[in-house]
Amino acid sequence: MLEYLKSKGLKTIIVVYDADKGTNDAVLNAESGLLERCHEECLETYVGEWDARYGKGADDILILGKRFEYYER
Repeated sequence: MLEYLKSKGLKTIIVVYDADKGTNDAVLNAESGLLERCHEECLETYVGEWDARYGKGADDILILGKRFEYYER
C-alpha cells in the first residue's frame, strides 16, 4: 500500500493507532512496524495521539469532533 500511495505522490503520513498502545504490546508492535516501514520508504512520518478519555480509537475521536495531537517520529 505504501508503494502505491508513494506512486500517487504521498510524502508525509500520520500514523494513528489505538490509544491502548501503552498497555497493548500487539498495538505498539504494529505501530512500530509501520513506522519502520515508513522510514524505509523515506516518508516524513508523524504519530497521532489523543486523550484516551475521549475513546480508544481514532474513529471515537473523529465522531466527537476532537483533534489529534501529533509529533514527528
